[in-house]
Amino acid sequence: MRLRRSGTFFPQGRRLSEASQPQIDRVEDGLSSGKEDGLRHRSDEQLMADVARVRSFIGCCVKGWEKLPADAIDVTVLSGGLSNRLFAVEAVPPVPSGNGNDPDADERQPRQHRHCPCDSRKEQSSTAPDSRSPYPAWDATTPPQRVLVRLYGHGQEHSFFDASEERRVFKILGELGIAPKCLAEFPGGRVETWITGEALKRTDLQNEAVQSRIATILGNFHQIGLPRSSESASAADPAWCRWVQQLPKVFSERIDSEECQAEHARPRCDFAFCRLDAWGATAREGPAMRLLTRSQIPALKVALSREASPDAHEAGVVTPVVAGPLSLLSDAEKRRLDEVGLVQYYQEEAKKLEQVVLARVAHELEPQRLKAVYGSADAWQLLSGASVVFSHNDVQENNVIQYEDGRLQLIDFEYSGRNFRSYDMGNLFREMTIDYADVEGYPFFVVDMSDYPSLPTRQRFIRAYLENLLSVYGPVSGASKAVPHGTVSKTVVDNFEVMVELTGLVSDLLWAFWSLTQMPEVEPLDEFSHVQYALARLTMYEHKKNELVRRGLFPARG
Repeated sequence: MRLRRSGTFFPQGRRLSEASQPQIDRVEDGLSSGKEDGLRHRSDEQLMADVARVRSFIGCCVKGWEKLPADAIDVTVLSGGLSNRLFAVEAVPPVPSGNGNDPDADERQPRQHRHCPCDSRKEQSSTAPDSRSPYPAWDATTPPQRVLVRLYGHGQEHSFFDASEERRVFKILGELGIAPKCLAEFPGGRVETWITGEALKRTDLQNEAVQSRIATILGNFHQIGLPRSSESASAADPAWCRWVQQLPKVFSERIDSEECQAEHARPRCDFAFCRLDAWGATAREGPAMRLLTRSQIPALKVALSREASPDAHEAGVVTPVVAGPLSLLSDAEKRRLDEVGLVQYYQEEAKKLEQVVLARVAHELEPQRLKAVYGSADAWQLLSGASVVFSHNDVQENNVIQYEDGRLQLIDFEYSGRNFRSYDMGNLFREMTIDYADVEGYPFFVVDMSDYPSLPTRQRFIRAYLENLLSVYGPVSGASKAVPHGTVSKTVVDNFEVMVELTGLVSDLLWAFWSLTQMPEVEPLDEFSHVQYALARLTMYEHKKNELVRRGLFPARG
């Protein structure tokens, strides 16, 4: 069993997308299928109550369903978990009576919804969808056959993301045609358009043609400009403003600290370094704090390949199978870990990483270097992995849907927000090594670092991404004027690749903190192991850090 990052359980250890349901658990008329799956974490009584709740109001929430009788609505449980519970709700024709005497006729009478929770929340289209959107145009005059109902399992102060901001972003993306459309909202949930597609498999990510298409959709996503939130009244993101302070004078005149405060003030900071701070602090409040010394840290049960990655192989470095991140630390680092514990040690490591990343940003933005490499601030903003964009922040195979005609689409935007342009690639390249599907034994995932994209593969992916950006958005942004002959230079690609590798380290620490926060007091052996996942990501961090040290991009170990 695998607990997705959104907190939703899926059957038989598979991290399924919310848009494709090859295995579902049907709950009809109060009877469960009885399968042993992720739904065990919610009682049958609670699931039945959820199903009954959806049945009670869905007719009034979907235009054209207002007069459907009770037995014309079929509710299927797709998942049940900590963060969201998902239901497929379908309008089906009533079963005709054979003799004209139907004992259930009363149930088939149109229902009157006197207190509809969606009456004042039905969404009206206010934004023209993007003409390139893979989602079918929403026809408000034709009632849908099927919709997705999402019941929130978290409150406004969710530990990992700002729930109210996620809802705002989702609705905007739906209006733009980038996400499913929000049809209605009600207290504790929403109704979305149903999409049909299949989530990518990890092996698909090794395909060069698929990689090229992912590079294109990532570039298009990163160019989204979201309206400002009118509800935010908090101070500016400190990490974002630290990043702004690295900008040269010619650029900082256009993005000064006041504009930073106005545009990027948020109820919860979603920038990479802010999340490292917040998630690390949350991890310190739970059972992970008992991992105080090396003797208290479990051995890694997932065997990483002997060659930590293609880069290590190319450098002639062979690393034996390790027992976790501790085997890759220096003696001084091990002593420090014993002094402060696992969580605080990696909180301190996050601060070191932040300084390395910000120093790299300052390196790129040195005025003479910026002019020589990019030609202008506009070109740097479009083509640098150090620029900040609207980022998905959880790109992996199950969050990329493929339609029958081969088009790809991102889904699941809980963690979306401002981040380095390079972060989504850094996160994706890590995910290409981790398999969560069809892993039947503890810890219910495997890691194969030999699947990490080699340097030529990373460069090819980055070039495809940048060339699409330059051709589509270069003329609008003004970047094309500064780029000779409309070509992306090797130096620009090399700079971007460095940022991808650095932000990949950020991804490792973020999801390690996430997993340590989810760690239970006593970990069962028949469920996805959060402590093992955290140790695996920390081991990946240390492997890749060693490679960056060899390349002169990270300070040597103490």
